Amino acid sequence: MVVVEGDYKGLVGRVIEIGENKVAVDVETQDHIERVHLSSVRMAFQLGDQVQITQGPHSSRTRWIVDVQDHVVTVINVEHRIEVILHSCYRYVVNNGM
Repeated sequence: MVVVEGDYKGLVGRVIEIGENKVAVDVETQDHIERVHLSSVRMAFQLGDQVQITQGPHSSRTRWIVDVQDHVVTVINVEHRIEVILHSCYRYVVNNGM
């Protein structure tokens, strides 16, 4: 996950606990855990990541990340050669490798 707003903006870590409004993020570069608001984190995608969309008309199938721009990811459905542009909000896109 990457923190996208607030005092810890730009830090990358792993979510270790999810509360009602906050998540605990184990910050890789600082060797400690920070609690941040749920809306302040997004998945940290990279080109080539294999993902599955969990909601909406493009859900259920495995896709590949082909572009990442800020909070927007472009995924491709190889079977049907269709590109889909999505917001990288964790609620809609999950990284199969995590």
